[in-house]
Amino acid sequence: MTDQEFDSQFLKKTARERELTTEILWDIVELDRRQLYLKYAYPSLFAYLTRRAGYSDGAAQRRIDAARLLNKIPEVANAIGEGRIHLSQVAKIQQVCRQAKKETGVQIDVAKKKNILKKLENKNSRETELILAQE
Repeated sequence: MTDQEFDSQFLKKTARERELTTEILWDIVELDRRQLYLKYAYPSLFAYLTRRAGYSDGAAQRRIDAARLLNKIPEVANAIGEGRIHLSQVAKIQQVCRQAKKETGVQIDVAKKKNILKKLENKNSRETELILAQE
C-alpha cells in the first residue's frame, strides 16, 4: 500500500469513527431516556457505561455529557460527525455550565450553549479553555 493509499484509508476510518461516535451518543440518549441501566441493576447511567460497556470513567462521563447536550441541541451530532466539535469540547461545556450553576444558581440556557458551541468550532483545547473562561 502506498503512503497516499494508506493516508486515504486512514482519513476514511476517522470519518467513520466520528459517525459511529454520534450514533453511540444517540444510543446513550435513548439509554438515559429509558433508564435502561436500572433494568440491569446499575444505579446510574455512568455505572452502566463503565461497568457494563467497559468505558473508562472519563470516557463515560464525556459521552454522558455529550449525549445530554445532544438531546437538547441535536445539531451537535452534525458538528461532531463533521469534526467541527470534539467530544471533549462538548463535555467541557457541560462541565463549565454545571460549575456556573453551582456557583451562581443560574442555569445556562440552550441559546447560550448554542452560541458557545459555535465559537468552539474548529478550535483546539487551549483555545477552547480560553473561550470557556471568557464566557
